[in-house]
Amino acid sequence: MLNILVVDDDKELLDGIKRELSVNYNVTTADNGAVALDIIEKQKFDCVLIDIVMPHINGYEFCRALRERMDCTIIFMSCLTEAETVGKCFELGADDFISKPFGFGELKARINARTSNAVRSELVYGDLVIDNVRNRVTYKKNPIVLTNIEYDLLYFLASHPDEPYSKEDLYHQIWKQDSLDSTHTVQAHIFTLRKKLLEKTQKDYITTFWKKGYFFNPKA
Repeated sequence: MLNILVVDDDKELLDGIKRELSVNYNVTTADNGAVALDIIEKQKFDCVLIDIVMPHINGYEFCRALRERMDCTIIFMSCLTEAETVGKCFELGADDFISKPFGFGELKARINARTSNAVRSELVYGDLVIDNVRNRVTYKKNPIVLTNIEYDLLYFLASHPDEPYSKEDLYHQIWKQDSLDSTHTVQAHIFTLRKKLLEKTQKDYITTFWKKGYFFNPKA
């Protein structure tokens, strides 16, 4: 599953994009360029969607910083559609430009077209490396053997560090269906995942958030 970062100061649009794209992708959001810069220092992305006019750091400045830090697909989203503006986006390294307002179907199609050959990234948190190309987890270069479900849970949570997800959310994301009172299944897999990580790393990367669910703690 591709990791996507969406940067836009329009909260309503940001929430809508996350809701629609989370069905198919791991989605992280930021409401300004400064917050987004902090995020890309800790996490890699396959595709980044960027608004132009934002407080603190605008889309142009963020795009420059992003291109210096990682190789990923960049799509600008803006109602500023003058030829000069669009041209500047591509000069800065954009792969595509989508005019606001747009439909979510069009946005998904643009993402799919531009990331069809993208290599999924690895997540690195200190000595813990989650390689999503080989579906492999290592700690200090030593492998941690996980089941497919355990790996998917870890990769999803680690793709959204410090962000809590309920058992219902995790069941929907990993099993791709509503929980139907099967949240005990999530709990059982989280238990074995935490046990394996703790045995190999002596760190509890998966944290229980009281009455909220679970989240990945990158500073464990």
